[in-house]
Amino acid sequence: MYAGKIVEQAETNVLFRAPRHPYTRGLLRSLPSARNRGERLPTIPGIVPDLRTLPTGCRFQDRCDRVGEACLAEEPALQLLDRSEVACFHAEVSP
Repeated sequence: MYAGKIVEQAETNVLFRAPRHPYTRGLLRSLPSARNRGERLPTIPGIVPDLRTLPTGCRFQDRCDRVGEACLAEEPALQLLDRSEVACFHAEVSP
């Protein structure tokens, strides 16, 4: 969920194995593990939008590295992709 909207949902094993939404991928990259012990954890640049003044289009657009024209104009609906539901115009692009 991002800024009050579901952006991705799937069974746990599917979500952790193959996250589709850029926000989900960013969250999972920031998880601490034995491999990154002592290292600075990655963050998602930018800040969450004010819920009183949400942007037109995708709520994640200001923080997304895949933002395009459709993202600025229209809010993506949840769509079924394989075994995940994802609200992103660029969800099928490999991370």
